[in-house]
Amino acid sequence: MHSPQAILDALVLDLRFEAPSEIQAVTIPRILKGKNVIAQAQTGSGKTVAFAIGMLCAVDPSQDTVQAVCLTPTRELAIQIIDDAVAYLSKRMVGIRYELLVPDEPGKPTRQRGGVCQAHIVVGTPGTVKGLISRRYLKNLKQTVKVFVCDEADTMVRFNNNYQ
Repeated sequence: MHSPQAILDALVLDLRFEAPSEIQAVTIPRILKGKNVIAQAQTGSGKTVAFAIGMLCAVDPSQDTVQAVCLTPTRELAIQIIDDAVAYLSKRMVGIRYELLVPDEPGKPTRQRGGVCQAHIVVGTPGTVKGLISRRYLKNLKQTVKVFVCDEADTMVRFNNNYQ
């Protein structure tokens, strides 16, 4: 498990957090103990920061494997998770790598990924992640992933049920 001091420094010094929100105070201790957490709270309450802290604390940067996966229903939300949480919180952490796995923008050619993913954390949409698993860009996830986040799971379940 990675030292949370760099994350605390990022929260306090970079993001100017003063105190955890209610959802963060309840979920972060449970996440850090490795407990399964299902949480529901208003938009803007700090859920993303809570699960990003859990992902980052679980990563061992000396291992070149995917150790945390976050699935989200839209490319825009995946980008937001990377830009607004993972990137900021990991800024003071040495050796942490993350990758955004979303469909390319409409009208642009699909980017080909070669080799095997070297990121510790991946954030993406289900279809893109599934495709990269089948193309073996993402390998051995059952053996390497320590944290799995399904953000807006209710939306993904509702969306999936509409197309079955």
